Amino acid sequence: MVLNILSGDIQIADRMVRIPTDAELYAMDKIALDKHKKLIDLFYKTIDSQGVELGGKAKIDYTAFRAFCTATAGLEGKTSPGGSAGNTLVTLSRLLNAGKTRQINVDMFGVVGAGDPYSERIRADLEREKINLIPPESEYTRLPQAATSFVFQHPPGPDGEKGKRTIVTYPGNAKDILKPEMVTPELINKNDVVRLPSGCVKMKDIAELAPAVAPGSSAMPFL
Repeated sequence: MVLNILSGDIQIADRMVRIPTDAELYAMDKIALDKHKKLIDLFYKTIDSQGVELGGKAKIDYTAFRAFCTATAGLEGKTSPGGSAGNTLVTLSRLLNAGKTRQINVDMFGVVGAGDPYSERIRADLEREKINLIPPESEYTRLPQAATSFVFQHPPGPDGEKGKRTIVTYPGNAKDILKPEMVTPELINKNDVVRLPSGCVKMKDIAELAPAVAPGSSAMPFL
């Protein structure tokens, strides 16, 4: 028996960026130094314009997102897909599909972008874990853009205290693409478990719509 799950989440990639110490900057060659300085200048310009302190969170638009993509390209730093529901479903898929017999099928209601390395990383991870992204991109009304957080790790303080983390996030445009009516009766009826958080779309009535859209369905909703 295969368990069919329908869930949803804002698909996001986390890009870790370590801010070098003054000593590390001093030891760099000119090319590396110029690249780090451009990124640091962009970072401080962004948080200062929003009144965000070190250790806080800033939100950026698409133009700034492309600027951060360019500024971080080629620099060391781990990139990993995020989203709480997505992480949970990836874990379930790995655990239950580890054997020869497939035990779980997952449909993910969400948006993955295109044309940037972070969106491609999310897409590749979902494909590798055999998680089906819905709705199909043919139903998108605009070019999809996945959310990305640039997580800046600052150097330790002078007294050895742990360095702060400042997060700069581009929210993507999933909320402009995903609509409640995309959750059809057919989609719900073919799944055994339905979990659709209202954060996936602008319309707050998605939570009420999901269990009501398919009267008589045996699906178990978790909202």
